[in-house]
Amino acid sequence: MVSLDPPALLFFAEPDSTFTATMQGRIRHQFTQFRLATLYGTQASRQVAGERLRLNQLRQEGGPAAVREHLRATAHSWAATSLNCWQHAMYEALATDSGFLNTDS
Repeated sequence: MVSLDPPALLFFAEPDSTFTATMQGRIRHQFTQFRLATLYGTQASRQVAGERLRLNQLRQEGGPAAVREHLRATAHSWAATSLNCWQHAMYEALATDSGFLNTDS
């Protein structure tokens, strides 16, 4: 996560260390080949923009803790669908970024 206004989320492949070297290479290759960092970054920017109003309301009503709770709950929901989806990664990153939690989106 890069603290800009609006925030920029940078995605990268980080294969599980228990995977074989071949599998790790495939994951990295596909991530690069399909330009997933760009795709996920664009989609994440749109997602954050779409939640701007709700996040600002939460921030006004309950401060950073309310925003963090919402982001963690949303991350948990996405993880239940797919642990490795970009949405889960995005919401987890936002929930742990103090700059994002404390600044109007």
